[in-house]
Amino acid sequence: MSAPGVYLGIAGLPPMLAQMSTGRVYAADVARERWALSLAAGTLARCFVQKRVAAVVAGDSLPALLDALQQRDVDPQRAQARGLLSFFRALPGWAERLQRTGGAQFLDELDHYALDGCSLLVIDAADGLFSWGDRSALNRQGLRLRSWCESAACTVLLLFRDGVEPGRAQQLHRASGALSGMASLGNRGGTLAWSISHWQLGKHRGGSSRQALRSTESGELVAAGSDQFTQRQVKAWLDQARDQEQVWITRAAAEPGLPAAWGLVSDNAALLAAADKAMAATCILDSGRPQEFRQLTHTVHQLRKRRGRALKIVVRQRHAPLRHGQESILLTAGANLILAPGLAAADLPQAVAGLLGQVLSRDVPDQLEQVLASAAPPARSGYLPPAAFCAEALGAADQAHTAGIECTLVRLFLLPEVTPLEALRACKPLRAGDVFTADDRSVYLFLFACWEQDADKAVERVFRMMLGELFEGQLRLPGRSAIQAEAGDLQYRAQAQALTDHGPELAKEAASGTMEASTAQAAPVQANTIGVPRTSRPSPLNLRSGVPS
Repeated sequence: MSAPGVYLGIAGLPPMLAQMSTGRVYAADVARERWALSLAAGTLARCFVQKRVAAVVAGDSLPALLDALQQRDVDPQRAQARGLLSFFRALPGWAERLQRTGGAQFLDELDHYALDGCSLLVIDAADGLFSWGDRSALNRQGLRLRSWCESAACTVLLLFRDGVEPGRAQQLHRASGALSGMASLGNRGGTLAWSISHWQLGKHRGGSSRQALRSTESGELVAAGSDQFTQRQVKAWLDQARDQEQVWITRAAAEPGLPAAWGLVSDNAALLAAADKAMAATCILDSGRPQEFRQLTHTVHQLRKRRGRALKIVVRQRHAPLRHGQESILLTAGANLILAPGLAAADLPQAVAGLLGQVLSRDVPDQLEQVLASAAPPARSGYLPPAAFCAEALGAADQAHTAGIECTLVRLFLLPEVTPLEALRACKPLRAGDVFTADDRSVYLFLFACWEQDADKAVERVFRMMLGELFEGQLRLPGRSAIQAEAGDLQYRAQAQALTDHGPELAKEAASGTMEASTAQAAPVQANTIGVPRTSRPSPLNLRSGVPS
């Protein structure tokens, strides 16, 4: 597994919920200023202890943030002199200027201040960075920030303070899919809680979870157990469990090099029997073949319902990757963690260790059949005329949204010398629910149950030619709202302009055997439409560097 990223400033969080990966964007909606200051100060202080370079952008809250750092025994001026912490105050009116420059000016200013080697950038009160009333602009801004993060190998933590519903983090992720982690910090049922919608660390993707917090006399945030249960209940469960370090793994999920103390069982049925009296042990299953998914889901559900919330259930993908919708179903059925394909055996014990002390906080449905039915992909796949494509994509996006599944619409812009029919001949989706169409300028590909960050690989699998020979760029539109906007525009043009239906020609060529798939390896197309614009070292207009006197 890659080296650990930076750590959140909340003491006592499980490792899988306390780390942020390098080059990713994470965001939190924070209900009160004092909690935002505590989270920011604690995160910066932990980075300072690790002797890693960090920076913070804040507005009027910067003096209070510096005081919070001093309460954690961090001298801001000394830290800045040593080159470990940089401080930037957002100048008055920065939000209005950023709306005119689209956020590119802000990123150029960060480059101007040469944040080379910066591991962490915390942006407090980040609401002013984004155009909340313009979904298209919000999409571009989120993707721009994520691209900057990746190129700078810097983790970004955005703290939103506006308190609107839905939260700013949720709005940004729905529009752009740019967030690797999305959480909120506020009162839930009278208890201060850190509530995660999703959290990705390296190849590990965790589902929703909730952790109750308390605030110490110094203002530090400390984990206190799930807010659905009292701390006494959680402690009682774990005190009674004598099997917290017991691990059961099926033969299909195992391989040489795993700890000898782990219990090896033949299959899922044997795992159910072995865990018959388990309380807080860890059970590791293989994701299996596609036709085995329903049985896997029922095994996960039975384990959770029989053995309770303290049991840890891990699904390991050793071969073909699960679809995003399948991951969502397994989390709904009661899985704690789904491991990405390619995870080395040597890294598996570390992933398991990160689950110690956890108690599942989310509710698990009593019946799974309705969940499985709502998450099943539509039966149709392949080419559809533009109007039919729009109707199919809109219906599937609504169905997926109800099931808590994300879909992605990809618009691929044709090279001037390439006709729509030429590009359509090379499009060969293999999964149910994936459909495509074209207008005179672009090919549209709807990917059911596909995360936006997985769309590049999915597009490469679909096309049987090098993408650079067909397209000059692409735009990825994740989530129901973005799909509704793009499909709605295409639907209007299909009716107003009578867009060409290429179906008859494609069917004729397929029948005559002239449509043979190219064997060339697919190459990623440059996403020019969402690149990060750069200007040459601007004079700073929005930020002022240094510790205020």
